[in-house]
Amino acid sequence: MRTLQNLRAIAAKEGISTGGQKAQLEERIHWHRKFNLNSTKVQPLRPVLPLDATEFTEAEEYKQCDKNLQQSLRWLSTVQIWSYFVSRSARHGYGKGKQLKQAAFLRNICYAQINNETFQVRGYCGATMRKSTMYLLRLEHNTEAITKTSCTCPAGQGNSAACKHIAALLMALEEFARTGHLQQNQTCTDVLQTWHRPPKHTDRSMMYRPLKDIFKDNHSDRLPQIIDLPLNDLHKQMMNNSLNRGMHMTIHRSRYVMDMRNYFAEHSYAKNTISDATDPCAPGNSDNDAGWKNDT
Repeated sequence: MRTLQNLRAIAAKEGISTGGQKAQLEERIHWHRKFNLNSTKVQPLRPVLPLDATEFTEAEEYKQCDKNLQQSLRWLSTVQIWSYFVSRSARHGYGKGKQLKQAAFLRNICYAQINNETFQVRGYCGATMRKSTMYLLRLEHNTEAITKTSCTCPAGQGNSAACKHIAALLMALEEFARTGHLQQNQTCTDVLQTWHRPPKHTDRSMMYRPLKDIFKDNHSDRLPQIIDLPLNDLHKQMMNNSLNRGMHMTIHRSRYVMDMRNYFAEHSYAKNTISDATDPCAPGNSDNDAGWKNDT
């Protein structure tokens, strides 16, 4: 079992800090050996060719990205882009450029073929803090590597730019070379108009048909049947269905049976549903008068 003194001796021999407790020293030595931090071997991702110091060639005609450009970018990959930024100590530009590309800050990406092997790509990228500011991006490449890059932002001056705007352009080109889709911000005139078009799922046979053809079946068997009831039965049915079931609870509670004549007089729709002959509360009724006399 290793003691604290043995661990400190091993740490001093391997060039590790000897401070801390025993558990900390054991963990420090373990991770130091696991990642081989004492190794002096350098394994580059991919050798980067030196960029051309000459100025950009002025292209006469630019055109939209097509299969010709896609074929010339078959060599481009995420490893190549990462190696490009690592060799220029601009790793932060790689991460921020990925966010710009996903947020569709790129616009008007086009290319021009200088000769059989050289292509020049041009585009614009919006500034993150100023929406009205657009940076011009230019990139030249051959069939196997990037030769020149330039951006009009403060960090992209020269022919070896490694800013986040160049990273966004390279990632968009890598996706275009792999899938054939170029992600950029499209303007309102880049797509066809969406108005003056009929709906896709409209049945045209139903647009100009006469009503008699649309409603051919009258469905007379489904209509409610009207039953003629005598006045006495109609009065009882209305009392049972409306007043006793709570549909007119305020009226049912505020009026007594003796005051039903005033209720029917105030409501014209119910005025003809009862007659004096069938009203048990009507004055002058012989049965009613006889009942009062018996009570007295």
